[in-house]
Amino acid sequence: MKGDSELYKIIKSTRILRTIPSILLILLGFIIAKNQEPALIILAICLILIYSAGSIQNAIKDQDFPISKKTKIIAITFVITAIILSLKNYLLLVATLSWILLGFIYNTLSRKILLADTTIMSITHYFIPIFCSLLISGANIIYSLKISGTICLIFWLITPSKNLKETDKDAELKYKTLPTTKKNGATITRVLLWLSLPAMIIPFFILNLHNVYLQIIPISALLYGISIRYFQLKKEKRAMITIRISMILFLIVLILTILK
Repeated sequence: MKGDSELYKIIKSTRILRTIPSILLILLGFIIAKNQEPALIILAICLILIYSAGSIQNAIKDQDFPISKKTKIIAITFVITAIILSLKNYLLLVATLSWILLGFIYNTLSRKILLADTTIMSITHYFIPIFCSLLISGANIIYSLKISGTICLIFWLITPSKNLKETDKDAELKYKTLPTTKKNGATITRVLLWLSLPAMIIPFFILNLHNVYLQIIPISALLYGISIRYFQLKKEKRAMITIRISMILFLIVLILTILK
């Protein structure tokens, strides 16, 4: 497939690989609840469809990829398909409609309100996947809220780091992020990233995990240090890849520790 073909650009604009943490969280909910439920597969498919639709819309809006505005038809088709699939289960429908509504807010209003993009992303990408996965698998709602809230907090602290890249472009577009609105915004963002490390200890107690889980703390710290150094060297793409690796690794270690 040629790198300059329209199809390639559309596929790239979906940023489908970024759904990996969310898919892992759906898997995590299933593993914690220990209840095999086919509806979780549909939940994952709906997530991918809606995320891809939102990414296409965001790519057109921010002009990240030179794709035709007619591509919106594909995004709309994805959304309609997700809604139809979610009609199988009311929890699926609630999750799907929540993703659509919050995705719309993210792509229209969130960039104009400080930390709104971070908060919405934390809910759509991290809270909803595991919360709905737990509920669909039959877990208690209070227990589900406790676990999902903790996961959401961890990623809420990590997510602002995405705004350390393309700060000039964000300022030009008048997006309100910590680096574009605060004098020490970049420093505050890095502090939030580091605060996610002590937050990662919380699941150890909630889920009564084996001590091996705590090894993720120094590993994450190392990856954070590498990513911050990349940001300082203006190698923003590598910095973000490193942070995404740390997020995925955290979830994999969490899953493997529970299975141990």
